[in-house]
Amino acid sequence: DGSIVRIGDVDIDIARHVVRKSGVPIHLTPSEFDLLREFALHSGAVLTHRQLLERVRGAAAAENSQQLRVFIGHLRRKLEDDPARPNLIETVPGIGYRLKSAEPEL
Repeated sequence: DGSIVRIGDVDIDIARHVVRKSGVPIHLTPSEFDLLREFALHSGAVLTHRQLLERVRGAAAAENSQQLRVFIGHLRRKLEDDPARPNLIETVPGIGYRLKSAEPEL
């Protein structure tokens, strides 16, 4: 139904709020899932710190880039094969982050 986004070995089921890595369910907090959903809906596009924070935490949090770095760190630890050298969630210095492009559905 198009609500599942696959990036590498990570499946993001947006409608069901389920994330799997290599078929194994991964527990995400609501904020982590909301952040990952934004990435999935805009995979391949650079999302600014402000855009991500406003969409996930609301306008009042738009300036709290430290909070965003914490969430990104948590997602990387849960989803990346090597969090120190991320392959899925790329940092775009001075701008924001980009999720590797989703694979086309066959």
